[in-house]
Amino acid sequence: MWGLSMLKEVIDDALARGERLKRDIVGQILKSATLNDLINNRRFTKTIARVIQTKDEISRTIQRSVQETLKLMSIPSKSQLASYEKRVQQLEKQIASLGRHVMKGGRSNGHRTNNKIAVRRTHR
Repeated sequence: MWGLSMLKEVIDDALARGERLKRDIVGQILKSATLNDLINNRRFTKTIARVIQTKDEISRTIQRSVQETLKLMSIPSKSQLASYEKRVQQLEKQIASLGRHVMKGGRSNGHRTNNKIAVRRTHR
């Protein structure tokens, strides 16, 4: 898992640097000119729109790359883990039910055939 940890650190660092850069740019803009002049400048608003669009595209590209990397490393996604957890819970309930059935069947008549039937029913 060392590789995954390192990958996460690199991504987190890149995103943090991007946020710092954004703050620095906004700070410089607010210091260098009046906000009203900038907002009314069509070229400036188009540039800002392109910067935001580029940032979103980069973010999506990073997310896709991380997902592909995790898939190549056979690491399950969050939704897959949730699905596995749900299945484990279902199996736990079936095992508990089977255990109750076995205990009940064992006390009342002691026939093993009842236990075999219960096992077959739970493995559909």
